[in-house]
Amino acid sequence: STRAEFAPVVLYSFVATLLCASLFVTFSRGGVLGFLSSGVFFTALAASRKSLKKGGLAVAFAAAFMLVFALSLSWSEIESRFIEITDADKILRPDVWTDSIRMWFDFPVSGIGLGAFNSVYRLYQSKYPLVTFEHAENDYVELLVETGVLGAGAVTSLIVLFFYSALKKWRGRHGGFVKCMAIGGLSSCVALIVHSLTDFNMRIPANAMTLTVIAAGTYAVLFNVPGRGTHAKPAPASSKQGWRGSGADAEDKTSAAARGRNYPAVAAAIFFPAFLLFFPLKGLVSEYYYFAGYSAVDDKNTDYRDGKPISQETISDYKEAARLIETASYISPNRADYYKDAAGIYAALARWNSAMSTAGVTDRATGLDTRALYDNAFFNLIKAVELTPVNPWYHLTTSGVLEDFLPGSGLSEKHLRMAV
Repeated sequence: STRAEFAPVVLYSFVATLLCASLFVTFSRGGVLGFLSSGVFFTALAASRKSLKKGGLAVAFAAAFMLVFALSLSWSEIESRFIEITDADKILRPDVWTDSIRMWFDFPVSGIGLGAFNSVYRLYQSKYPLVTFEHAENDYVELLVETGVLGAGAVTSLIVLFFYSALKKWRGRHGGFVKCMAIGGLSSCVALIVHSLTDFNMRIPANAMTLTVIAAGTYAVLFNVPGRGTHAKPAPASSKQGWRGSGADAEDKTSAAARGRNYPAVAAAIFFPAFLLFFPLKGLVSEYYYFAGYSAVDDKNTDYRDGKPISQETISDYKEAARLIETASYISPNRADYYKDAAGIYAALARWNSAMSTAGVTDRATGLDTRALYDNAFFNLIKAVELTPVNPWYHLTTSGVLEDFLPGSGLSEKHLRMAV
């Protein structure tokens, strides 16, 4: 038995050491803090149960060894990452949090709206003017800002309820499998919860789904997996006639009723994950078209993502790029950058065609209509500005297009002032 168990233990130890070392060499300060916090939580929880105390100490020693091993490989880089917290030349996350809290003071109850941080934060941004912040670099601050005390209070209540009910149930369970799986799952949840103090984990679909699966698995193990000494009760003895007769009919009816009651649960199990997966999959498809559009006009003769010079030969590539990026905007209509980049392609084609007309080349020869190109550029820019009205670059681009398209209308100056 000992020999049979030796190989799996060595394999699992090697995998755990590799994963921990990989975590540390990412130099993620939030990841390191989350790992250390979950380790302390795991050790304290294991020490509270007699049956796990010995094994918990062994795991704690193993974790300490992994920690020393990982730190010995990357201590200088990790140390420099933590020193950056006091570096005035670096972007400091507490500055972003301070501006975010000022935003929350103006919308304390219901917040600015879920997903609106990127659009509103610029109005409160007091530092790093050339940097665009899409998130608050803290899941809890961003949740408070976007949903106010109502949303943040609801989520906090769910977290507290989950840990309270799970820990209460865990202290009453006795099966080794249940106790070990649950303590591992709860410690993993602690790691992600602590990491979210310095990052936007829950805005990344992969991280959010990982936490969901771990939390659901932990809860299912605690409340649904039978423990030691729990067995199904045997059916009462009966005669063959009774077994084949009314007893079988009752059993069939019970099974049918159970299946009927399970239909909503089965439907929820199918459609709810499908609903959750729809949004990241939609984003992946739109990103595919977006980057395909960029690739269509990428100059392969350079090492950088430079656009091909516009010429009679490359016009079709630019048209294809505009079509692909507009397709991306149809799939994800809330992405302002898609509209802005499509507008940039139309504006570049319009300026080139206007220059060719000045040189005596007709629209029939180029196959382009300057007015229609400017119309498309202006339409896409207005959509971008509507989605992100406080982005100065969108207003600046719109100002340039209007200066070419409608000079003297005053609209160009309006958007230029907005950009400033």
